[in-house]
Amino acid sequence: MKHILTFLLIGFCSLAHGDVTFYVKEYLLNVAVEIHVAGEIRESDIRELESGISAARQFAIARRKKAADPHFVLNSRGGDVAAGAKIGSWARAQQASAEVEAECSSACVLILAGAVHRRIKAIGKVGIHRIYFPGLKANATYAQVRDKMAGVDQFLTTYLREMDIPTSLLEEMKSVPSDSVRYLTALELQRYRLTGSDPAHQERADGQVASQYGLTREEYYRRKARVDAICREGTFMDLDCWEAVLKGKK
Repeated sequence: MKHILTFLLIGFCSLAHGDVTFYVKEYLLNVAVEIHVAGEIRESDIRELESGISAARQFAIARRKKAADPHFVLNSRGGDVAAGAKIGSWARAQQASAEVEAECSSACVLILAGAVHRRIKAIGKVGIHRIYFPGLKANATYAQVRDKMAGVDQFLTTYLREMDIPTSLLEEMKSVPSDSVRYLTALELQRYRLTGSDPAHQERADGQVASQYGLTREEYYRRKARVDAICREGTFMDLDCWEAVLKGKK
């Protein structure tokens, strides 16, 4: 009998805070946390994240199960840029993954950048544009605006480097007027590393599995390619096949 990689859901609850909703799903082996971000991204979302994840982990402790790394489901057209970067940094610290359900634009892209694994659904779109300043005074001078823009550029450059995202993404953002949105192509998403796994995260995961099976990295990659070629059945993984290939029996 083949063992297919799937999970039995045995419990479910949700907790909503404004535009952030937590879905806590209890499985046989662990407790998963989905964080749905919709609507405008705000500074207050940070507190909601910390409160929600704390409640979810307390639930996992009470059930004597491991809490899986958080998973973001993104559907936002943006909001506060600083808040987006803070949430992205929080996601990276939590080793969270993220997927774009429908649209993730403007400040939402910073959250996506912070995830260690990113996926764009078939109908998902990732949009960029130049940052604007809602609170800018009408009598601000040209020099003052330039200084403000330079400060934001420095902030975003530092953030993108910390997330190991090419800073050329910022230049691409600046080329799109603030009142427009340009959606990135599949090739651009790959180029800016907004899809797939963060390199350091993937390196760590590969090293752990290779060590577990006593394989050199080269041999592990060879067997991993074979797993991908013969062990997947649609969106599921045949665990018997996966185990046999990594053990060199198939």
